[in-house]
Amino acid sequence: MARSTELYERHAELYDCEAHSSRWETSGMRVTWTTEHVDPAVGRQRQRSRIETLAGEVLEELHELTLWTPVTWAAAVAASPFAETALYDGAQEGYPAVEPGSEGPMLWHELTREDDQARAAVLDPGASGA
Repeated sequence: MARSTELYERHAELYDCEAHSSRWETSGMRVTWTTEHVDPAVGRQRQRSRIETLAGEVLEELHELTLWTPVTWAAAVAASPFAETALYDGAQEGYPAVEPGSEGPMLWHELTREDDQARAAVLDPGASGA
């Protein structure tokens, strides 16, 4: 029987519900990214990005985001057709693998989906015996 396996990567910040901020300079820009508000009761967070060019132009935006914690992320993945097969820390040099349940501002999740028989039959019409 034919089966299809698909890999997906997803960046998700998994936090301990504390406010975080980061600053960096790259390609002639100064970037500041700050968590302004965290509401664990409703699972939301508000972040502000500020990008300043060397020419003095400034772009600021507010971002309303889901507040992912290791527990809420694991529950969302468990309720989906995906399985987390690897976790990497994008904030560290070389993006090392880290343990499931780790927290951090730049985690990359490798999610694998194994499709059910109906999808496999669509991908391989000969698999249905026709």
